[in-house]
Amino acid sequence: MPKGCNALSMIEDNDIDAPGPESSHSAVSGDAASDVDSDVSPTSGHDSDTDPGNASLLAANIALALAVCAGLELLLTIALGLAVDVNRLSQVSRIGYAFLTQLEKSPLGLFLVLAAAAAAIAAKWASPESTAGRRAGITAGLVMGFAVVLGIGTALALVARFDVADLVASQKVDSVTRRVLAIFVVRNLGAAAIAIVVASTAVRTRPRA
Repeated sequence: MPKGCNALSMIEDNDIDAPGPESSHSAVSGDAASDVDSDVSPTSGHDSDTDPGNASLLAANIALALAVCAGLELLLTIALGLAVDVNRLSQVSRIGYAFLTQLEKSPLGLFLVLAAAAAAIAAKWASPESTAGRRAGITAGLVMGFAVVLGIGTALALVARFDVADLVASQKVDSVTRRVLAIFVVRNLGAAAIAIVVASTAVRTRPRA
């Protein structure tokens, strides 16, 4: 066979054996994909430092702690009123007088508002059926119950103050005392109302499974 034909045959064989541009591109793409897959861990999830679940659990724990503190103070105030031995005051007036003296010293309403706000934040961030979501729901229920007790205690405190004025001549309810009582009622009833509204928001925004 002539040398030209042999050279032509060799060129044709080389063209057949050489990979085309598409196959080369596929090989490069496959290598790049394998490199990307190797960099991505199959168990990678949220960063533990920025995971909203951690923040929601912290908010739920803070809310529950504040609600428990407020509940304990309410129970101790009621117990104090029952323990006071004043024959001329009824048992209801004793409890009210205990609320009248104790609520002036403690920001109980603020505790309930902060607990409700923290529960609402936790409920917003928590995933369904998570520990944070359950604690946020429990805290919201406690806050609403304690807020109702605070409202009742405020009303009893107001009644007790007028009962004391009827019994003690030096404790008359004058215009200045009425203004002080109005501030007392607005502060505590207002805080109780805000806590109930915010806690109910936490219940409504709690995720469902």
